[in-house]
Amino acid sequence: MFIGILVVTLQIPQPYSIKEKRKRMNSIKQRLQNKFNASVAETGLQNSKKQGELSFVTVGTSHEFVNSVLDKALNFIDRIAPGSVESHYMEIIKF
Repeated sequence: MFIGILVVTLQIPQPYSIKEKRKRMNSIKQRLQNKFNASVAETGLQNSKKQGELSFVTVGTSHEFVNSVLDKALNFIDRIAPGSVESHYMEIIKF
């Protein structure tokens, strides 16, 4: 079994409040969960108006499959995020 972890830091353009930023982040979370059937959480930068951090976790039976899902999730986030992907971190753990 392989566990894939993707942590993405987003730059959020022109948020008017923490509430507005959280609304945008929740939208991204829901779309990721619906498309990839994976666990997604806002894991950092929750009190920042201009940045957000999402963590995405998936499980699979092969390294190649998990890597493919993480790549597709990152590309999906890059396409749908209202801002830009500032940085990302990927790790695949054999369990």
